[in-house]
Amino acid sequence: QHKYRNNLATSTIKQSGGVVISFLSFLMKGGINSIEEISRQNIYAYIENDQDRGLKIGGIKTNLQGVYAFLRFLVNQGILTPEILDKKIQLKLPELLPKAIPSEDLEALLVLVSNVRDLAMILLLLRTGMRIGELFNVKVSDIILPERKILIYLGEKNYQGRVVHFTEDAERALRNWMKERDVNREYLFYGYANKKLGYHAARKVLRKYLTQAGLVHKGYSLHSLRHTFATDLLNAGLRLEVLQQLLGHRSIEITM
Repeated sequence: QHKYRNNLATSTIKQSGGVVISFLSFLMKGGINSIEEISRQNIYAYIENDQDRGLKIGGIKTNLQGVYAFLRFLVNQGILTPEILDKKIQLKLPELLPKAIPSEDLEALLVLVSNVRDLAMILLLLRTGMRIGELFNVKVSDIILPERKILIYLGEKNYQGRVVHFTEDAERALRNWMKERDVNREYLFYGYANKKLGYHAARKVLRKYLTQAGLVHKGYSLHSLRHTFATDLLNAGLRLEVLQQLLGHRSIEITM
């Protein structure tokens, strides 16, 4: 409720809730039956449990941030004392830059995409810089084809609407898909029973073409298409502040 009142994105609320439930379940299994009993040692034990389960460092750090956000809330409510937040556990992440796809790999990938829907999906992600969830939320009524733009009413992470534009090749692919798709479906890309296309189904599609192109070992993902969009525009001289708006970032630091 606290996060909802602060107008945070549903994905953030869902992720935070999952961490809190996981943390409290872990405490109960360890014999902690009251929130007031939580100690710093419990936090260490929770992180060690994540490590023992083989969770990657990025996932462990995300969970740790969620736990501390929950504890900070409890401190602000007067349920726990501020000492619980002293000397926080610090996890060092490897400094990896987002992986954009070089032009030669991109050409090798796109030449293999013969399916009309798949090509439209990949090119729209590549040419608009939309988040994957944003694209799968697009309805046919959100598309203005003559102006080559798509209206995003609520950004997936920042709850701010914006407009994205696409290029001629994406327009051609989109028009071809519009001819073939079921006109009775609400969403541009759909799965079963008039539901949106799911992330895992789309991930499977991209992986198939990466495998055919001999690129699967390079670690490219659907999100790499968004990073490629951003990298290409920066290399073309676009100002960072403009790119921030196109990507729908709340702060310039995220774009940087």
